[in-house]
Order: sequence, then C-alpha cells, then structure tokens
Amino acid sequence: MRIALLALISGCALDLEALEGLSLVDADGLGARSDASVGPRESGAPPSDGGREDVREAAADESIDGSARFDAEPEAAAEITGPAPSCGLPGLPCCTPDARCGLGTCLRGRCAAFGGLQIRSPSCADPCPSRNLYTAGCSCPRGFEEGAPTEIQIVCDGTMAGAELSFCAGAGRLPGSDYGGSFLLLLECGGGCARPNAFTGSCSCPSGSSPIRTRLEVPSSCGPADAELVLCIQAEAPTITFAGAYQLGTSPGPGCGPENPLTGACVCPEGSATQILPVVSDRGSASVTPIFVCSR
Repeated sequence: MRIALLALISGCALDLEALEGLSLVDADGLGARSDASVGPRESGAPPSDGGREDVREAAADESIDGSARFDAEPEAAAEITGPAPSCGLPGLPCCTPDARCGLGTCLRGRCAAFGGLQIRSPSCADPCPSRNLYTAGCSCPRGFEEGAPTEIQIVCDGTMAGAELSFCAGAGRLPGSDYGGSFLLLLECGGGCARPNAFTGSCSCPSGSSPIRTRLEVPSSCGPADAELVLCIQAEAPTITFAGAYQLGTSPGPGCGPENPLTGACVCPEGSATQILPVVSDRGSASVTPIFVCSR
C-alpha cells in the first residue's frame, strides 16, 4: 500500500562538526564542563550543497556517565523500493529526493518525533546555557516545531536565575515512536496541569508510553513552587532520537532518581549524547539537581 507522505522537509542533515566545545554546567552547579558537549557554529561559515548542511562524523567528548557520543555519519535517505515501505515512517530513512517523512520530521537522515530541547536565560552570561544538541544553539532543527516554553529556575554563573525551557517536536504524534512528548505538573499552589503535552492535549502520556518524572522549581502565582517535568518514553520502541532521561540529587537525598528506563540506571545508553539541564528543585538553594536528557 502506498503511504501518503504528509511532510516535505528539506535540509535534514546535521553539522556534527559544530557539536564541539559547549560548556555544560556540572552536577554541583559550581563550574562548567565541556563533556559530551556541543558548540555554536562559527559565524559567517557558509552552508554547502546549496544551503544544506554537511553531515560529518563527530564524537562528543565523553560525558559525565562516560557513554555519551554521537555516532558517525547517519545513513543516507533510501529510495522507496519493494512492496513494503522502506522510508518515511518512524525510524526509517527519510524518502529521497527531498527528505520527506510520512510521519514525523526528517532528522539526521531518519523520521523522528524528538528534535531536542534548549534553555534560554537573559540573566546568564551565556543566554543559551543549555544548547540543543542538533543545532548547537537555542533553536529547533529545521521542520521541527518549538513548543510553549516552561519557566524554570536554573543555576548559571554560580547563582540562581530564571530561564525558559522548550522542546522541539516533529510533525504529529508518531505511533510506535520513542518520544511521546512532555508536560508540567504543579505539586503546590493548588496543583494541576501547568503545561499540557502537545501530543495528548492534557498532562498525560500517549497510550503505550510511560512517564519519566523529574523534579524542579518553577514560578507560580503563589511564588516558587515544586513541580514535575514529565517526559514520555516508549521504552519498547526502537530508539530513533530520544534515548531517555534521568535526574541526580533529588530528595530525600543525593543519588539517582528517576532512573533512565532504557538503562535501569542513571546513565545514557551507549552511543547517545547527554545534555545537562542545570535545574533547581530545592527551594532557597543554589545547588543544581540536574536533569540529563539522552539523545541520538
């Protein structure tokens, strides 16, 4: 059966050469790391191939968990051949000649639902203190939609600061995809759904996916409030771009929790890269309780 291709996305290649040198805040919030990091593209560097970025082999330096790494150059998009679809579906190569996906959006040569995330804060010396691993900046990959930002508290330059966290999602919910969106639940100030999941329209995970519940502090009408940032993952699905998440240092004491469902521990799967979100979950403290998001 011919699959209707709903999206026309061009230029899905990723310049992995630019993913070097990002300073990430380490787990105690007092310093900066260059581990498993990315860096901004040099200004003025012209794109090649008529505006498309070249895909080059890159390896993010070993991260805190020792496993984070972007693999070598992704596979090229495949032609539609044979009776069964060979491209355009979740996890399959994007269809040639113009990087099309029937479900999701083309990223690193494959159709994906998760396009990374970023944190912005004008109060920090670097206004983009946590960069999207796929763009090396505070923007979504081409063709991905940036969701509504969530106001959070982070530590940068040794002090607490207000910031905005936003996720990048592909075109529509992908059945059988690794990523099922995210949402924010207030635990104080009356509680309730502060930011719904774009894939469900409520503070819930799509059918077949399970929640990764992380803790952080957010501003509210009652002042600073405890909240849960929930990321939805379908652990049984093949990993396309979202390789889980975990958090360190949350109450009742230092340690691991929640674990990454894909590893059963506070590590990213082998072959993935780690992005550190230097969030605060202990009110009145400038100590980071970092969330680690794993990407491929």
